[in-house]
Parts: sequence; C-alpha cells; structure tokens
Amino acid sequence: MLKKWLSASISRPVRPGRETFIGADTLITGDVEFSSALVIEGRVIGNVRATDDHSGELQVRAGAVVEGNVEVPNILIDGTVTGDVHANEYCGLQSGARVQGTVYYAGLEMAIGAEVNGNLINRADPARAPAVAPRSALSDAAPAPDAPALKD
Repeated sequence: MLKKWLSASISRPVRPGRETFIGADTLITGDVEFSSALVIEGRVIGNVRATDDHSGELQVRAGAVVEGNVEVPNILIDGTVTGDVHANEYCGLQSGARVQGTVYYAGLEMAIGAEVNGNLINRADPARAPAVAPRSALSDAAPAPDAPALKD
C-alpha cells in the first residue's frame, strides 16, 4: 500500500478520488476522524484517527504539522508530528519527517534525513518487544555496583 509511496517517491494516495485534503492554508483545532484516505498539507492541532482499522491511509506532507497523537493503519510522514504515532500496519518516514514522540509500527521504512525524537516500538511481533519493568520495581532495585546511587 503506502510502501509504494516511499520506495517510488510517489506523493499521492493509492485511492485517487477517495481522499480528503486539509490544505496548506488550513488550520484545524480539534480531533479529526476519517475513513479511506486523508492528506494533510496544513496544520491540525488535535488527534488524528482513522475510523477503519485496516484500510485508513494518512499522508502528512512536507510543511504540514500535526500536534496530537495519530492512530492509523498506514501513514506516510514528510512533515512534522508532535505526538505519538500508532501505525497498525505501515509507517513510512520520508526525508522531511520530524516526529517528536513514540512511533508504534508493524512495518517501518525510514529515509535518510528523517528524524524521530522518541522511541520506535515494533508491534509486529509482541514476543520480540522488550519487557518494561513497572516504575515501582525500577525505583526499588539496587543500583549496579559501579553505578552512582540515584537521589530522590
């Protein structure tokens, strides 16, 4: 699906005629829910979510800004996202992508120049995901012999 966009440098959805556009001069304040395909060229201050868990596609084009969490099956980012990205199937980060938050993905393709200031978490195989100790267990654990003690 979207993998074709990044690999072939195509900058349009694979479902022509069924996409919704948020233009470059548009500011939306509030959460956005969509089905099929959404192309953001402007700015969204709020969460963006696909209502279809298997076929929703989102493009955040160069110069576009999303300030909020994103939950979609497939995403292609070439703009800025400040918030967590949940891509249940595919996440493509083009060279202009700037993500400030955690990226959860099943498939990931990242171009040279793309930036993620946060964590990358693979959801494709839960058995491979690292176990995270509860915060209380971390605070109660004794420090390593050569590590300095943490102060409260």
